[in-house]
Amino acid sequence: MSMRENFSDAEWESLTETPLLVFQAVAGADGKIDKKEKKAFQAALKSNKIDSELASAVLSAANKKYSDISEIPDNSMSTIALKLQGIHDITKEKNDIDSALYFKKVMLAVGLHIANSSGGFFGSNLSDEEVDALKKVGSYMNVSVTQLQQEPTVQELVSKLG
Repeated sequence: MSMRENFSDAEWESLTETPLLVFQAVAGADGKIDKKEKKAFQAALKSNKIDSELASAVLSAANKKYSDISEIPDNSMSTIALKLQGIHDITKEKNDIDSALYFKKVMLAVGLHIANSSGGFFGSNLSDEEVDALKKVGSYMNVSVTQLQQEPTVQELVSKLG
């Protein structure tokens, strides 16, 4: 049985939208989405090094769905928040705790990968707005700071994204 078969059509649609929601929250945090952020998003979707059947299946499906992101759907931060809270519910209901957490950490890694793609030449590439957006994304999906520090860390997962 494939991972897709574990979810209703509506649930799967929500799951495959998750990387886009994270992209919109993080890349759009400063009010503009640049080419480097789009390129990082598309590279993350093509990753085949993730050790999670759910995350890999979602990234693959999202890669097909969002291969052309020239026209990005407009989601407000409140809409993104509601949808990501729904992701927490779906993953909690359909997966064991560890698998659900791993999936959410991969989605946060996608956000961090995008945030690291642009920015200044000195110091951190992450803007204060991007850091705030990443914190919000984690909060919406109900990921605690303690969970972020558990293996694998989000930073370790970023290294697998491209």
